[in-house]
Amino acid sequence: MRKIIFGGTVTKLVAADVRLRTFSQEMDHVRSLEACWDLTVSALRDLGFDQVTLDLPANGDQMPLQWRQALHSERTRRRPEDCWALRIRLLAEGDGYLEISRHLDRGEGYLVVHPIVETVRRVFPQYMQDHRRIRVGVSEDGQPKPHTTPVAARAAGAGV
Repeated sequence: MRKIIFGGTVTKLVAADVRLRTFSQEMDHVRSLEACWDLTVSALRDLGFDQVTLDLPANGDQMPLQWRQALHSERTRRRPEDCWALRIRLLAEGDGYLEISRHLDRGEGYLVVHPIVETVRRVFPQYMQDHRRIRVGVSEDGQPKPHTTPVAARAAGAGV
């Protein structure tokens, strides 16, 4: 008991709870898929996760999208085989997912999973239409165009 109280476990749990509540509230005010991603990356980094991946598959003439972000510096990055991972399906199977991973030695991770899953599944699908509007080589008015939108730029590898 002494280790729990004085070892920082209670402080970590309270800090994680506050961060999760902040994350949920911030996500209620986002207006784009890119903003969802940025807030999620920040929250997961603060909560001690090692990597996050957003994968939205191609559908017809829709561009596939995959953003992946390591959440720690090269020096502290963990090998994937030393981590557990959770894939959060965003809508129906085949509509994409967000995957988070965390090193096995970080014991508090399971306590934050449920609020993360709830927030991601509540907010991300609303903005997946941003991605669905980006068509391969075609603007919204049907004219050919280069891929210059922020989401398309990330899909092509910028910011990964």
